Amino acid sequence: MKDNDNVYFRARKEAAITNEKLYSREGAAELLGVSVSTLADYELGNTKVVPVDKVNLMADLYGCPELKTLYCKKECPIGRMMPLATQAGSIEGATIRFLKEFDNGKPEDMRSSLIKIASDA
Repeated sequence: MKDNDNVYFRARKEAAITNEKLYSREGAAELLGVSVSTLADYELGNTKVVPVDKVNLMADLYGCPELKTLYCKKECPIGRMMPLATQAGSIEGATIRFLKEFDNGKPEDMRSSLIKIASDA
């Protein structure tokens, strides 16, 4: 994998716009507490699973919290087994289910429930 296709590389380069020390692998490696060759392995995809503590450090140092989410979905053995999302329904289906409840004579119960949900109470 080329380094410019790698999320860790792209995140570092984006962060280098505001922190010139991140422009080089040497500077970033020093801040991350890893060797230059280790950081190169992360950025070139040579490391199968980047240690979670280093992902957290990179996410914080680079100002890129998405690295944590990506790690959990793509690299973590448990996360890789999880589906991307639950089954999504259409707005039409949700509307029909909503209106059906009104036909069942439950508008006040629904009103109370919706107010609770909306207010996080």
